[in-house]
Amino acid sequence: MRYGIIIPGGEPTAQCEMAQAAEAAGWDGVFVPDGIAIQDFSGKPMALFDPWVMLSAIAVKTQRIRMGALIAAVPRRRPWKLARETGTIDHLSNG
Repeated sequence: MRYGIIIPGGEPTAQCEMAQAAEAAGWDGVFVPDGIAIQDFSGKPMALFDPWVMLSAIAVKTQRIRMGALIAAVPRRRPWKLARETGTIDHLSNG
């Protein structure tokens, strides 16, 4: 069985650190949200950063963990740009 964890948001540096900690703890995957805006438990809006940029940063900072967008809002994106972004992440993460 494989286990993944969701990184709900936060500053990019903190998200990379969380991904590194998840990898060190033995998790199999990390996921970041792809949304326009979400709220935390108190109803306050959370800062969301571009998921593809975050996944690229996580790919550079980790070794073996798998990663992905929690819900990829593909219709909001240009297909050729999304293809280039995911291809870049694939190369940065060594597949």
